[in-house]
Amino acid sequence: MRRRCEFFYWCILATGSFLVLVITFTLTKPLHRLQGTTRRFAKGEYDVRAEISSRDEIGDLSKTFNYMAKTIESKMEELKDAVRRQEEFTANFAHELKTPMTSIIGYADTLYQKTLSPEEVHQLAGIIMNEGMRLEALSFKLMELVTLSQSNFQLEEARIDEVIADAVETIQPTAEKRNVRVQLQTESAWVRLEYDLFKTLLLNLMDNALKSGTDRINIQGSCEKEQYMISIRDYGRGIPKEDLQKITEAFYMVDKSRSREEHGAGLGLALAVKIAKLHHTELVYESVAGQGTCVSFMLAKEADDEEEET
Repeated sequence: MRRRCEFFYWCILATGSFLVLVITFTLTKPLHRLQGTTRRFAKGEYDVRAEISSRDEIGDLSKTFNYMAKTIESKMEELKDAVRRQEEFTANFAHELKTPMTSIIGYADTLYQKTLSPEEVHQLAGIIMNEGMRLEALSFKLMELVTLSQSNFQLEEARIDEVIADAVETIQPTAEKRNVRVQLQTESAWVRLEYDLFKTLLLNLMDNALKSGTDRINIQGSCEKEQYMISIRDYGRGIPKEDLQKITEAFYMVDKSRSREEHGAGLGLALAVKIAKLHHTELVYESVAGQGTCVSFMLAKEADDEEEET
């Protein structure tokens, strides 16, 4: 009897030990797998994921890890993209700076070293002045971009139709010089904006419209319930579909030769995008090559506006 009891005792002990080992292995195996995944992630494999689908605490931990990994991977991609854009900006800036400087130095050296006719001197001086104006425009745009990145601006109430009219008045001499008719139709409304910055935004958009080869520009401002919509439409050469997503990138120019002739450096729209963000809005572009371009955006209206059409 005693031997039989001892036998059962050892059988139960062996069975229990076996079950403990099985349960321990079952519980720790997913943990070891998760630990291995974590180590791989820590070494830079940001696309690795924990493949554990159990409906217990370990499964929940695995889901939490995967969510964290996905978020970090997304942030890392954003960081890489930001670094890439910064490198492109630096390279483009160096190129844009080098090109006019090379021309200025080269033509100035020609003026210094050679005896030229008055006509040749006039021609070379014109090139030097043109390249100098490009450098000046580039420096001003870069200064504005830097200022936007480092400063805080206070938005104040203003009559949006008056701001638009002010910008149109400023751009009118340039439009007349290019034989472009500016058509303005706005409704009255109060919005919050930084006057000088917002006028700069409008001037950049209007300036691009003037350079499109159009014969007229339509500028509209209308009340849309609790928002105010502004649109600037030209009927010029339009923007190819493949360029439409890139036009707001710094230094990007659809037609580089034409932009440089007009002292452009591809910074105007990049500046406009930053100003739009400061006003909690986004520029929306619609364009058809050969038919023209329309850029529009919305601003939040202040309460109790009296709407009047001007």
